[in-house]
Amino acid sequence: MTSPNGFVPDGCSRGQSAAEPEIRQQVLAEFVEQLSSANVWQRIWLRRSIERDVQFRLNKLAPPEALY
Repeated sequence: MTSPNGFVPDGCSRGQSAAEPEIRQQVLAEFVEQLSSANVWQRIWLRRSIERDVQFRLNKLAPPEALY
């Protein structure tokens, strides 16, 4: 659904949710070796790092401040 001026009201969230599975898979592939050898606290830290990296890449792909 678009507004009369042609913008999509939730374009950022649509773009990010569409790209998130692929980006998450790429980031997890980069961290898989570290995760396999990490202890509990390191896994917690790595999971937070993974989430930050995924969000960074999503924001780069579909910036929240952009017009859609």
